[in-house]
Amino acid sequence: MTDMTGVDAAEAAARSLLDTRLAPIRDLAAAREARNNLRDQLAAAEKEYARAYNASTAVGWTTAELTKLDYDEPGKPPKRTYNRSTSTGSQRGKGKRKDTSEATVASVPEQREMSAEETVESTAPTTADASLQ
Repeated sequence: MTDMTGVDAAEAAARSLLDTRLAPIRDLAAAREARNNLRDQLAAAEKEYARAYNASTAVGWTTAELTKLDYDEPGKPPKRTYNRSTSTGSQRGKGKRKDTSEATVASVPEQREMSAEETVESTAPTTADASLQ
């Protein structure tokens, strides 16, 4: 006769292993259902947007006017808008630039034209240079 206790224990161990593998599948199925519901809601919202947009153009609004008001045409992806920060700094270190034009000018010494005598003196070999030749 077979030992039913050993079979039952093996089956229980196998079910335990399967349960740990099934939990993520349950989560995956729930996430897929939520995603599909959101896709359906988005499709319905896109249809309503197109209806409202067309109603606006039917009463005289032009596409250019609606675009200026930041209403994109139905079926086209919306244009990205970037809001510029008015703060003096940001988290990425791209804060407001300092005006360094005066500081740069002040740190560079003035250059002047050399006189003919200075030019000859600077190009004439020195005694140390003459001894090398």
